Amino acid sequence: MKKSRVRVAEGSHKNKNMEKTDTVALDSFRRRMIKLGINIEFVGNYPWVYIEKINGKRVTERFCGNHGFTVCFLPIRVGQKMELTDIGEIMKLVRKYR
Repeated sequence: MKKSRVRVAEGSHKNKNMEKTDTVALDSFRRRMIKLGINIEFVGNYPWVYIEKINGKRVTERFCGNHGFTVCFLPIRVGQKMELTDIGEIMKLVRKYR
């Protein structure tokens, strides 16, 4: 079976009900990591957003999901906010792959 992936880029999303402000936490986190010299790539399978690579190294750990390290969940209802899953666990992963 062919595996399909949706790339999550700054300010872009597939759900037309989402507003640009819904991805602010993820965009802010990514920009802060870039300032520290850490490049993070995300992949999404709505509503999950996973960390795929950190500085070009593929992430193999799983957290809050069956397919990868879940960094956040995209809002599924109008008015919901997107929040990072656990910043402590995310930073442990970043330190490991840096």
